[in-house]
Amino acid sequence: MVAAECEQASVCRIGQFGSPCGDGFKHLGGVVGLDGRIAGVGQAEQFAHVHGMGDRVSLEVLGGIADGAGPEACAGAEGDTGVVGHAVDGPVDGLGLLAHILEAWIACKGGDAGKPWLDPSVWQLRSQMSHREMVARSGGELCHCRQIVQKTSLSVCARYDESAATRSRQEALMLSGSITIQKLLGAMKKLDASDLHIKVGIPPTYRIGGRLRPIESDPLTEEEADHLLDPIIEPAKMERYNKTGNLDFAWHLPDGDRFRINVFRSGNHTHAAIRRVKAEIPDYNDLHLPPVYERLVNETSEGLILVVGVTGCGKSSTQAAMVNQVNLTRSENIITVEDPVEYRFTPAKSIISQREIGIDVESFPVALRYVVRQDPDVIFIGEMRDHETVLSAIQAAETGHLVFATLHTADTMQAFGRMLEFFPESERDFIRSSLASSLRAILAQRLLPAVPGFETKVVPATEVLLFNTTVREHVRENQEEDLPAIINSSRGEGMHSFTQSLADLVNKEWIDLPTAMDYAPNREALQSMVRGLEVKASTLVGRIRQKGS
Repeated sequence: MVAAECEQASVCRIGQFGSPCGDGFKHLGGVVGLDGRIAGVGQAEQFAHVHGMGDRVSLEVLGGIADGAGPEACAGAEGDTGVVGHAVDGPVDGLGLLAHILEAWIACKGGDAGKPWLDPSVWQLRSQMSHREMVARSGGELCHCRQIVQKTSLSVCARYDESAATRSRQEALMLSGSITIQKLLGAMKKLDASDLHIKVGIPPTYRIGGRLRPIESDPLTEEEADHLLDPIIEPAKMERYNKTGNLDFAWHLPDGDRFRINVFRSGNHTHAAIRRVKAEIPDYNDLHLPPVYERLVNETSEGLILVVGVTGCGKSSTQAAMVNQVNLTRSENIITVEDPVEYRFTPAKSIISQREIGIDVESFPVALRYVVRQDPDVIFIGEMRDHETVLSAIQAAETGHLVFATLHTADTMQAFGRMLEFFPESERDFIRSSLASSLRAILAQRLLPAVPGFETKVVPATEVLLFNTTVREHVRENQEEDLPAIINSSRGEGMHSFTQSLADLVNKEWIDLPTAMDYAPNREALQSMVRGLEVKASTLVGRIRQKGS
């Protein structure tokens, strides 16, 4: 593609896959290794083009990069297409790689520092290209390839992609030998991947920054998918999987990195979803949780604290932070029941016993049947999945224990219906009354993509329902529909809705407004809050009543 065509291209935007400026260039086999160094690149043209091909993970280096940049590298070059050498030391991404090569070309064309041939605006452009945050704040509209064409008359476009280095490392992983589960797991930390999916008919696929990214590899065959995990599944676990078609277990690498692994049968073949669990137990600051979480644990010694959310929303990390807060600050006997054990706690002021389903005990109901005989002060239940587990949690909370548990629901309102569903209609009034008495808080959360350049890739939006006298009365009387208004009018106590949390995150500049709008339960209310025009819930209810009268 020539410069004029590139300049006229309608799509050349940051973060998008594919580039209108990359057609027709040949792939010379250059890859970036796991240490970030460029290797195996042939010498031909002098520029790099980093791009994503659909949703595939790839790095294509189109051009020669060798040691010894300088005027002599241009010897014999015709026009603007001479070979340029430039050694790149250290990690690079797509934009940084382009900057290195542009700088080499400037050196090549300019001869020495005393004969600059480009005006200062090009050097300013080079600075922008190297600054990820400046690029991100452009909103995806800054077309660097067009600016480079206009300033330098280059015939090659390069496009910023925040995951270029990640993708190149994935490709290097696959080029380094045969696929093994140990290699795939070991690469997750380097790639900062949260999940890995194994499925017949597609390549192994990582989730990085919330997006699924297949590695550059052939699709897994039936034989590969069925046996890829064999080296890390113990015989007893394999027997259980063969009987049930499902298996949950934890596994760790020699460096301490832990993984939560769910293996399941689909279409008579083995599939797996693998979550990386960081070895360090996070605290509230690491997780960017609001201060009410820490205050709640400090002020609560008995009752049930429930953390709810969909799969992958960070419930386990939040619960680990809360349990570890007790461990670090109080002298308690803590017993956890998990499937599988994800975080390994180191006893501090407390005694901690961690029991894993399928290894230490048969099931959650069996574990909870005996837990009260083990003199616990604090009980952590990995997930409430059935009638017996919910009932045991309520009974333990009612008898003076502090119980932490998780539940798979989207928000605080759905949590009540979900727990009641475990019981027959004839028992629900009794369970409702017990929940009203035993619950201390329901904390809902979901993970949202953070603004580029933020210290983490995702941040939690939260909803907090604290059980004061008013909330208890409404739960007992089956009036949960009034709880959202109570939450909105009780911010002074630490309660807040998802919409209020989204507004706070936007105002802190942790997420952008379009992201908040995508996740907002009430978009109009969110826009009002972000503009500083929030209408208090009590006033709003009053207006509605007045209008209806």
